[in-house]
Amino acid sequence: MRRLSLCLVGLSLVGTLGCATRADEDVDGRDDSFTSDGKLDGFTCTAAEAAAILQAANTATRATLKNDVGLADKAVDNIIAVREGDDEHAGTADDVELTSLAQLDAIPYIGPTAFGKLLQYVHDADLVPDAAPHQWTSSTFANGDDADFAITPDGKPVVVYKGASGFVLRQPNGSTLAIPMPAGSTGQPQVAVDSSNMIHVLFPVIVNPQSVFKHLTVGLTGTSFTTRDDIPADILALDAGPAGQVYALAQRHQGTSLYSDRYDASLVTFGANGATSIEPLWEMYSHASVAFNVGSDGFPALAWAGSGSGYTALRYARRGDAGWQELHVDGGGTFSYPHIATTGTANATVIIDGHSFHQSGQTLSVDDRLQGQSVGSELDAQADDEGVVHACLSTYSNGTVDAEMDATGPATITSLGQGGCWLGLDKNGKLHRLYALGTVLNHAVYE
Repeated sequence: MRRLSLCLVGLSLVGTLGCATRADEDVDGRDDSFTSDGKLDGFTCTAAEAAAILQAANTATRATLKNDVGLADKAVDNIIAVREGDDEHAGTADDVELTSLAQLDAIPYIGPTAFGKLLQYVHDADLVPDAAPHQWTSSTFANGDDADFAITPDGKPVVVYKGASGFVLRQPNGSTLAIPMPAGSTGQPQVAVDSSNMIHVLFPVIVNPQSVFKHLTVGLTGTSFTTRDDIPADILALDAGPAGQVYALAQRHQGTSLYSDRYDASLVTFGANGATSIEPLWEMYSHASVAFNVGSDGFPALAWAGSGSGYTALRYARRGDAGWQELHVDGGGTFSYPHIATTGTANATVIIDGHSFHQSGQTLSVDDRLQGQSVGSELDAQADDEGVVHACLSTYSNGTVDAEMDATGPATITSLGQGGCWLGLDKNGKLHRLYALGTVLNHAVYE
C-alpha cells in the first residue's frame, strides 16, 4: 500500500482539548471543510482521536461508514474511491492510505458534519485508547529568587532570576549572562522567547517623573545583549504564546504624576527583529489588578478587577481575528486589590482571589471550583493540552499549591511547598511550570 504525504494538518498540529462539532446540518456540501490555514476549524481533538478517525476512514467497510458512522452516501462513496485508487479495487498496488486530517478534509463531501460523526463513532466503538495519566517531571536548575520564566517553542526553559551577584539570564543550554541593569532599575526583569528564538528581556528604569522599560535581546546561545528601543510604561506584563507570538500589556499613569489614579493601557507587539508596535487600549484605574496572558491560541487576553472611581467589577477581554472583544461577567461581584489570573483563549477561565469564572459563550460565570482557596502573593493559570485548567496559587494556609480543574467538580489541590510558580505551554501543547522551593528554582513538565 502506498502512502501519500500531503500533510497540511498532521497529527502533531492537532490540538488536544477534546473535540466538539460546529455545524448543525446533517450533510456536508461538496467543498465544506473542517480545516482552515493548516489547523482544525471549529474543532479541537487529541492525537489519539485523530489517529482513530484516520483508522476508521482507512479500514471501515462501506456498511460501517454508512450505517454505524452515519455518513451520507456521497461521503462514503468518495472515501472508498480514494482508498481504492485509480483501478477502483481494494488490495492492489495503487490503494491509498490517508495519513493526515488534511487529506481526509480534501475528499468531496467530507466536512464538519462528517468529521463530527467520525469523531463520535471512534468513541462509541472504543477506538480511542484511554490516555495514560499525566504526571509532573521536575528538575532543579539554579539557586536564586525573584524569577521569571519563558519556554522556547520547542519546550526548553529560559529563566531570569536574582543570583548572588545580581540578575542573570539562564539560556536553554545552561549558560548564564549577567543582565546589565543600570542605576535606577526598580524591579525584576521579565523574559519571553519569540518564534525566531530571540530572547527578549525587559526591566523598569525610572526616568523622572515616570519610568520606561529597557528592552534587551539575545539569541538562545548568544554571548551579549542588543539594546532595543525603550518601551514607555510604569507597569508592564510580558508574555508569549506557544508558537512564539510575543506581546506585553503596558500601563502608564495619565499625565506626569506617579500618583494619578488612572492608567492608559496599551498592547505592545514584538516583531521577530526586535522592533515593537504599540496599540492603545483602555483607561484603567490604579486600584485595578490586571492579569495578562497570551493563550494557547496565540492571542493576547486580559482580565482586570478592583475598586476605583466608578469601577468595581471583574472585566475580561481578548483579541482574536476580529479584534478585541469584551465579555459580560455573570456574578462578578466587587473586588478590592485582588489577585487575578486568566488562561486566555476563547474558552477562558479567570481566577480572582480564590474564585474561578469559566467562559460559556459570551459570558463569564462564577463556578467556584477552587473551593475558596485564599490567595497570597502568587497566582498564575494555564490550560493544558486536554483543556484541564491548572492554577499556581500562593495560599495563606497551604503554601504554594497546584489546583487542577477539569470540566466538572472541585479542583484537585496539590502542595508545592513554599515559593512562587509560573505556568506556560510550548508549541506542542505541553504544560511547563517554574516553581521555587525556598531559593531553589525548579522546572517541571506535565507529561
